[in-house]
Amino acid sequence: MTTKEVIKQLKKEDPSGKLHVRAGGGTVICFERKPGYWDGSYQYVDKEGNFVITNQGEKVDIIYIDYEEWIWDHDGDYSKIKLDFGASCNPKDEEKTYLERFEQISRKCKSTLEHSLHEFTINMLKQYKEGFTVAQPKTEKIGRYNVMWFYKDDQKGDRLRQGDCGAVLKSGFFEPVERGDLIYWELNL
Repeated sequence: MTTKEVIKQLKKEDPSGKLHVRAGGGTVICFERKPGYWDGSYQYVDKEGNFVITNQGEKVDIIYIDYEEWIWDHDGDYSKIKLDFGASCNPKDEEKTYLERFEQISRKCKSTLEHSLHEFTINMLKQYKEGFTVAQPKTEKIGRYNVMWFYKDDQKGDRLRQGDCGAVLKSGFFEPVERGDLIYWELNL
């Protein structure tokens, strides 16, 4: 479907525009316009009824999230998920099932994140032992990922991986210090 067709169909199904949209078992959080090749090919049914798979032109991705992703995106904290079953058949049984699942996902998430933070922190400490430091532009907000770079002898090196950024930001071993146009993350043991 084209965006025009989606909008028309949505207006037909919900003229008020007040209903929530369910997608893939989750909820729509945004739309992203991308080149057709970005993140892989896209699919549609053309006017002749053919199923088309292509990477040409542009596309709009519907970005949605389910409760498992929400828990992972919130580091295992599911406290911001509100269960409201209204007058469903067995709301207490359903609520109990969800809560058990939330707790299971939360435990797995927290364990995985703890293990990952440990591994990446060890890697970062090794890098500092080899004479590297980490810096980011002063114009970038502290806490943003993917804006940090390795430096050695004032020479910019590779960009940090996501996990390396997390180790710098969350391990407690690194402290931001402004110098010139950069924020250096100094080892604070």
